[in-house]
Amino acid sequence: MIRRRVIVQTNSTSELTFRTLNQIHAHLLKINFSENPSIVAPLLSYAATSNNPTLFSYACTIFEKRRYRSTFLYNNMIRGYVQSNLAVDAIFCYKKMLKDGLIKNNYTFTPLIKACSMVVHESRYMGFLVHGHVVRLGFCREQFIASALIEFYSLNLDMGKARVLFDEMPERDVVLWTTMIDGYGKMGDIENARELFEEMPEKNVISWSTIMAAYSRISDFREVLSLFKKMEEVNVKPNESVFVSTLTACAHTGALAQGLWLHSYANWCKLDSNAILATALVDMYSKCGSVELALSVFEGISDKGSRAWNAIISGVAMNGEALKSLQLFDEMVLSGIQPTDATFVSVLMQTW
Repeated sequence: MIRRRVIVQTNSTSELTFRTLNQIHAHLLKINFSENPSIVAPLLSYAATSNNPTLFSYACTIFEKRRYRSTFLYNNMIRGYVQSNLAVDAIFCYKKMLKDGLIKNNYTFTPLIKACSMVVHESRYMGFLVHGHVVRLGFCREQFIASALIEFYSLNLDMGKARVLFDEMPERDVVLWTTMIDGYGKMGDIENARELFEEMPEKNVISWSTIMAAYSRISDFREVLSLFKKMEEVNVKPNESVFVSTLTACAHTGALAQGLWLHSYANWCKLDSNAILATALVDMYSKCGSVELALSVFEGISDKGSRAWNAIISGVAMNGEALKSLQLFDEMVLSGIQPTDATFVSVLMQTW
């Protein structure tokens, strides 16, 4: 009866507070049920994967004090560390799991490989070792694990291994296809990226966004605009990333009319409040010579970061308004935003 009540509480409540969680744990300690894995597991799982730093810290405390730890508990802690951007801790947690001699399952490796991807530039060999464990345990064809491995090798700039994994998959979902396209795109291998894109049996907005970003990286902005037109023809609604890539293409090709239309379309999609998109609009208007429109969009950004300030300062500067760029620089400093190297380059260009 007690076991059932605890499980219902942890599963049916949408958001447990730290106080409630603490009370439940205290109750389990009082009745000597705290070491029962089947009762503590839902409690720790919720706290570890809640995306709440306080609850996650509490989950770590509970986990470290337990004498008996199951595969399920380890999996949730690894996932929790990754969600908290603590990749190294996630990897050390896995090492403890190995030391405890517990059986790994398919739920272990997806977040673990994600952790390896997060530190790929510092410790790529850990990812290789984890891949070896995946092969030994026969999980290579699990879609989520394969996708995580492909992402790891893409970040490691090893599309050869990523392609081998991709080709061995009996079933490939849109996530796998898009991950491969993104990997080739980041390496500048536009031919393979486009070939896979055209072969995709099903495309979503993220797939379109990924191939557009690939062309944007190699400065083929006319093809970005062409892809946007094709996406519109198949009735795929654009997301923020698509708008940013297309506005960047408009900025570099001087396509002001299309940029104006895209601005109107973004407003209709209710995406105009997005700071990254708004910054792309500022850049587009500036490069197309419409400084007043750039300033109007900039003033409407509620949370102006360094990128937005840099875009407007360089924008007015490139249009010959040196005094205005210096005035904006002063406003940036007074607002508490730290100037970056790009900021100083824009300002110094006007005093050269």
